[in-house]
Amino acid sequence: MRPRFLDEQSKETSASPLAFVDKPPPFLIAYGSDDFPHLRKQAQVMADTLRSAAGEVVSIELDGCDHLGASYMAGEADGPWVTAAAWIHTF
Repeated sequence: MRPRFLDEQSKETSASPLAFVDKPPPFLIAYGSDDFPHLRKQAQVMADTLRSAAGEVVSIELDGCDHLGASYMAGEADGPWVTAAAWIHTF
């Protein structure tokens, strides 16, 4: 699925964060188990790409969350996003 603002393949490639993975900082990638299928796949591809560039990656699937629910969980002080991100401060 191509976002509406990307009307050409060349724009899609240049807008993708995958095109800029070199020496990545630590990453937390989170997505909902009920998120849009193409976004779940994108999250997995991004995590794999970062790992292949020797990046430190934690990837979590938020059970029962759709796209909006996964975003709301980011605001929970003791939620899974914060818990999973705690390791980043060690870098």
